[in-house]
Amino acid sequence: MNPAIASCTLDVSPPQRESPFVLSTAPDLGNRPVQLYPMQVSAWSQRAGLYDPLLPMAVRTQSMGMRRVRLYCSERPEQDVRLVVHGGGAVRALGRRTEPRLETLTWLQSHDQSLRYYYNQPKATIVESTRFFDNNGQEVAKPLYDPAQGLFHHAQPVTGALVVSYEPGFFLYEIEYDTGESEMTAKAFQAMQRAWLAGNIRDALIPPVRIIALSGQQAAQTAFPRTFWPEHSSAALLFQDEVKAPVMGMDIHTAPGGYSVDLSRMSPCWLRCRDRLKPGATLFTQEELAAIQACVEKNSPQQSSYQYVESKRESRTERIYSRDDPDTYIDVERTIAMTLEKKSLQGGLCEGEDGQSQTLSLRFKSN
Repeated sequence: MNPAIASCTLDVSPPQRESPFVLSTAPDLGNRPVQLYPMQVSAWSQRAGLYDPLLPMAVRTQSMGMRRVRLYCSERPEQDVRLVVHGGGAVRALGRRTEPRLETLTWLQSHDQSLRYYYNQPKATIVESTRFFDNNGQEVAKPLYDPAQGLFHHAQPVTGALVVSYEPGFFLYEIEYDTGESEMTAKAFQAMQRAWLAGNIRDALIPPVRIIALSGQQAAQTAFPRTFWPEHSSAALLFQDEVKAPVMGMDIHTAPGGYSVDLSRMSPCWLRCRDRLKPGATLFTQEELAAIQACVEKNSPQQSSYQYVESKRESRTERIYSRDDPDTYIDVERTIAMTLEKKSLQGGLCEGEDGQSQTLSLRFKSN
């Protein structure tokens, strides 16, 4: 009786890598923010309830935003890919494209390094290369490229790096999106409106646009932030810093034809800038006040370099006798006091307004 003999077959073929399937929101030409209807407010402020009457007019969509996304995957019929957008609008497929891409591949005692998007047998070119070494520290040749697998291979473990260029294919899509109001509670959207009125919509929590791509047994997902234009309401220039110290520390009142200013509270520098731009004026437009403020900032002591220059000197003549001969002497004019004045190297209009002493008095003691 023959003993039973069991047999089996071993599959020693290498496992197949899963083909890349990646969504990317890299900035592409054609992106545009949600266009909002502009709105003017009297001031930017964080005071509670200040903007409540204006909320119905804030963050209103004039035109939808647009964002282009890429799906890096192997070539296939376009209808085999399905895009699902959460928090967005219409999706348009713009076809399959290719674009040059640079990648860095690094070996650390390894055989192979693969291109990130190695599908469709891309042609790869080495742009830059380091030297390569084996386990014994001996310099060896660079790895060789196998286009069928989209990888660079070396027969032995090596250490080194390559920078390579290739052109992977991808599907390009265009996605419309709005303010995201439908994705938010009424309270959260009002917070976004108040942030926009107060000067920066990014102070609010804004839901992103999320995208899911499906094809066969592959799936990928990504998201991108909503962008807006303008990102804030517009406020009168002189009130932009309402929540900080009053601009230029001055009283400003609206008046027929512009703004009136309490000149008694203006610094000498401000008055000098006023006289340079609009001599003797007491009524100004926003643009004129902005120009005067720019002049003040340009000529402020913080923007100028200074040095102390001698303005006055006191001296006296002293006779110095020789130690060896009482009849031998020399008359010397010795400085006993000196006054220095602080001067701007630029000769700015605001010279002398930095709160520091403008003169130094020095006295010298004689032995």
